[in-house]
Amino acid sequence: MHKKYILGTIILLFTLTGCRETSVFEKHYVRIEIPGYTNEDYIELLEAYDPELRYIAVANLIESNGSSGVSALPQKIKRLLTDDSPKVRSIAAFSVNSIDDDQFEDILINLTNDQSSAVRLEAIATLGKKFSQSPKSAQAMLNRLNDRS
Repeated sequence: MHKKYILGTIILLFTLTGCRETSVFEKHYVRIEIPGYTNEDYIELLEAYDPELRYIAVANLIESNGSSGVSALPQKIKRLLTDDSPKVRSIAAFSVNSIDDDQFEDILINLTNDQSSAVRLEAIATLGKKFSQSPKSAQAMLNRLNDRS
């Protein structure tokens, strides 16, 4: 009985302390800065063979410029949304908040069926953010979803 009470208290404490006010980026993604690298260097890393390097590149571009800085690279980000690595797909989905492109919304909808729960959650969260900013966009997306089914 006491073990269950203690375990429940520990879980409650972790839950409460995990809910403090932080940005989504700070909560879910780890930024690893490479000394001496500039934004241009990180943009080149988006093409790296190693998925960890691609992840590091997106994380640093978001941290230094916000998601609007990443939106200047739509084709590169579009490629990362279909990356082999769930970690890269997840951070790429997080990064497309400020890109207004129907193709991105279609890709995000497809990512809601991804094998990785982290990717699914990020795609849903990003779609929710996009729709809350623009009711017209939300209605257009609902119309496209209805057309698909």
